[in-house]
Amino acid sequence: MLPLVFGLVAIIIFFAFVSSFASRRTGLPEIIFLMLLGVLVGPVLQLVRVEDLTPIAPFVSSLAVTLILFDAGLKMDLVNAIKESGRALVLGLFGFVFTFLVTTAYTVLLLNWETLQGLIIGCVIGGTSSLIVIPMLNRLNVNRRVATILSLESVVTDVLVIVFALALLKIWSGSQGLGVTWLAKNLFDSFALGGVIGVVGGLIWLRMLNTFKEDDYNGILTLGVVLGLYSLSEIMSASGAIAALAFGLILGNGVLISKKLKLNLDRQLDRVSLGFHEQITFLLKSVVFVYLGILLSLMSPNNLMLGAGLALLLLLVRAAAVYIASIGDPILSLDRGIMTFMIPRGLTAAAVAQLVVAEGMPHIQTFNDIYISIILLTITISIIGTRLPRVSPPFAIRLKLPIKMRKVVEKRASKPNFIERLENEDEQHYLLRRWVASCVLNGKKNKAADVLSEAPKSWGFQPDLYLGHPSGAVSIEVLASSQPLNGKKLLTEINGCVERYARLGFDGVLKIVLDDLIVLRNLKALHLLSRYYELTEAARSFSVRLEAIDPSKRRLVPVSEIVRFVTGKQQQQHHLQNISSVEAEE
Repeated sequence: MLPLVFGLVAIIIFFAFVSSFASRRTGLPEIIFLMLLGVLVGPVLQLVRVEDLTPIAPFVSSLAVTLILFDAGLKMDLVNAIKESGRALVLGLFGFVFTFLVTTAYTVLLLNWETLQGLIIGCVIGGTSSLIVIPMLNRLNVNRRVATILSLESVVTDVLVIVFALALLKIWSGSQGLGVTWLAKNLFDSFALGGVIGVVGGLIWLRMLNTFKEDDYNGILTLGVVLGLYSLSEIMSASGAIAALAFGLILGNGVLISKKLKLNLDRQLDRVSLGFHEQITFLLKSVVFVYLGILLSLMSPNNLMLGAGLALLLLLVRAAAVYIASIGDPILSLDRGIMTFMIPRGLTAAAVAQLVVAEGMPHIQTFNDIYISIILLTITISIIGTRLPRVSPPFAIRLKLPIKMRKVVEKRASKPNFIERLENEDEQHYLLRRWVASCVLNGKKNKAADVLSEAPKSWGFQPDLYLGHPSGAVSIEVLASSQPLNGKKLLTEINGCVERYARLGFDGVLKIVLDDLIVLRNLKALHLLSRYYELTEAARSFSVRLEAIDPSKRRLVPVSEIVRFVTGKQQQQHHLQNISSVEAEE
């Protein structure tokens, strides 16, 4: 047995590196490759059975969750995390409650289960998995705010799933009469105490790191502190996950915290220690994903459709939760699609489900089939949805103006007083800027005054269009075809604009809108530049979008969409030419 375990670990380590390489080449997350390995060694070859791994699964999963959350805290900007915690909490709570209620209704009405049973399975699959969300976000080029909110939400829902499921299981077993007040108090205590333990531990360890600056074992010592804080939190009935996240936040933002608290500390975790933790996290994460693949051997094909129907319902309620969480925030509204599709369930659901099975509840086989199929299908939906960011979520609520109102907006946009003409502004630039404002209004309920907000006076210049908001901003710069810009000069102009916003410390979305003629003349160069801005977004505090106004003057079209259209037309023409040449030869 021992040689088999060691051999399996060796295969997982090797395959994990291969999966990481394949992920970089294909753009697919390594999760899918590792789960395929789990399917191969489990259900297909029968080298490993779920029963063999059951005793160690809770240990490995808890350790992996702890280190992944600690690693997420190390890489998270503290100021940004505090600022976005409100939105993350709203998204997590609404997503959990909607899933909770829909799943209960689904199982009670369709399967004739008892209401309490439906509530328990609703808890089990009620939250996104931090073990999957955070690694996926590391591979995606998403706005920094969106990544922070989704990471925090996954942590919040992990704790919600565990606390609510355990409380409902106690009610099921009849061990004590628990009410809503007890549940709320238990949840608050779990969050608050875990956070306090993590923060205090982080501040103490920061002082220790600055005391033993020359110690070569800071990485392994820090790992011991993380595990110790997790154990202390769980012993005190607090959330070990929240403690690990808070501890990572403190260590990852040590210099900033030192300045704010006047601690005179000039050091946080060094690169060697960070690399050590990343490698340990990489190994444990890989083991967990392979385990999820092995779990597929438990699923009965007969109940796959039942799980598929529930997975689609989860996607719909997720769209509603994302819409509520992003109301009044134009920055988040731009990324509602990717936020909606980020619904993977994972190891937290699997771990809590094992506790449910241990209670001996009825319909255990159907319960197993449902939660395993939900894990598989929600991960698949997340992979497909995030790979296709232009796909809109089903039945997503959109703020579209009615046709009559849209005509009024376009009529207003054509009036000279709708947008004041800038000093020394040429006619072509003025007309294009006016139509861009009309396109922006077509998708919003905002008044013209909201679009034409004043940029901060400290900038020293006024953008062509500016949509201000307390949580961020959308700044729009317009380049018209009458300007002598082409080729190298055009790229220089765009890069200069981006650098100017970078120097300002701009936080939001910068849209650079070009005339369609400029885009078509320089499509290849603009496409490469757009990809470059996507890949380097993490290094800036704002995202850059290159767009063109379509010939109908009704909407703004991303350069990437134009590239896909032109490439598709070229492939179609090439195919027709091949057919014609074959017919001519015949």
